[in-house]
Amino acid sequence: MAGAGSVERLATVEGRWFGAGSVPDDLAAWFEAGGRVRPDPVRTDRYLRLPGVAAVGVKLRAGRLEIKARREGPSAAVVWAGHASPLEAWLKWSAPLEVLADDPRPPLDVVKARWLLDRAGVQVELAALEVAGGRHWTFGVEAESAAALRAVLASDWAATAPAAAVTHAGAYPGWLDRVADGT
Repeated sequence: MAGAGSVERLATVEGRWFGAGSVPDDLAAWFEAGGRVRPDPVRTDRYLRLPGVAAVGVKLRAGRLEIKARREGPSAAVVWAGHASPLEAWLKWSAPLEVLADDPRPPLDVVKARWLLDRAGVQVELAALEVAGGRHWTFGVEAESAAALRAVLASDWAATAPAAAVTHAGAYPGWLDRVADGT
């Protein structure tokens, strides 16, 4: 593992879905029944606003600058709970942050309460979000290969997911752009 002062790089493949309001109770119950859930401490990630840019995300998390850039996709969709999401391949860089330059647009703070599962080497996340004065939720899957991600989404476990009112499918950058604009 890289040290706290080093630059880290990670390649992933992801599918993600968002919904408005609190995490639905039946969705939370389904997720918790899926395996050993690891709750993450509630945190606030600060996202740099890049209007109209859905292929790059920049955020501050725990004193580190994280940059996420789409390297492939969106491509063929993956399906969860009856909703399609584009499959996207990303490169992520994380580095210590010493000084943040002034920006005319204030960053967008996203408070996250996350619950994580490992399903056959795929990180599965359910999170409650507070952003721009509203409550939202997200369900996401992240793996090093599209095959592993597709296998988890095609599993008997994923087939039992309750129907959810998804308002957006795709990565954080495009969703944050919509939320910041109030759409």
